[in-house]
Amino acid sequence: MKRILTIISVFAAVLICFCACSKSEAVKEAEAKINSIGDVGFDKLTAIEMAEKAYALLSAEDKEDVKNYDKLVAAREYYDDITDFADKAEELDAKLDKVLSEYGTSYEDISEVYTELKERYDAADEAKKALYAFDEIISKAEEYFASFEAANASAVSYIKGFLEYNKDKSVTVTDVACISQVSDGTTYYLFALKYTEDGKEKTVYSSARFANTPPAESFIANAQVFFCDEPVSEKTDPFSNANVVTDVEKILAEVNK
Repeated sequence: MKRILTIISVFAAVLICFCACSKSEAVKEAEAKINSIGDVGFDKLTAIEMAEKAYALLSAEDKEDVKNYDKLVAAREYYDDITDFADKAEELDAKLDKVLSEYGTSYEDISEVYTELKERYDAADEAKKALYAFDEIISKAEEYFASFEAANASAVSYIKGFLEYNKDKSVTVTDVACISQVSDGTTYYLFALKYTEDGKEKTVYSSARFANTPPAESFIANAQVFFCDEPVSEKTDPFSNANVVTDVEKILAEVNK
């Protein structure tokens, strides 16, 4: 019985060896190229593509003999993820740089992309976080989002000044839009209001930028630049290029307290 078992064991070993040795050179080459990929980074595209090409050229039968194909799939998925993240992060970074110095970038677009990337960043392991390099963008985004609250507070003061300036008229503010601009570390605002006067819809614009939250009296004293019939240009029209989402209902409720 022992002899039979020994013979079976030897036969099995020979069979395993035969199977291992039966791999074609093409299969061995494909497996070697997959193993050569190693840890995936931005510099591994060529290695991944060479392994994919080697695998793609195999026959259907040979493909079944490639035992590390799952590593190639994982490498490609990982590479696509980090490059997709990097591309979106670069685009977001450029938008944040623009919105903090120019006009016309969509708050909704920035918020949507930032939320997606932040969730991916938070869920990533340390190796992937290092590749994502998102910390600086987080700081820029937080600075930008902070302007939301400040813009709402400033809008209240702006509207109060406008209503006080027009207290002898039948004026009702219905909407407000804001451009936020950061320069030299200071946040500046440009506003536009939609309002009705004697049943007619009108719009008023601020032509001058102002920082922080000036009191309503400041707007009244400088009405010629803060309450204008037209924006300085299309670029400075908050209803066309607003980059801060103002909570109109909350603002008007605060104005009417």
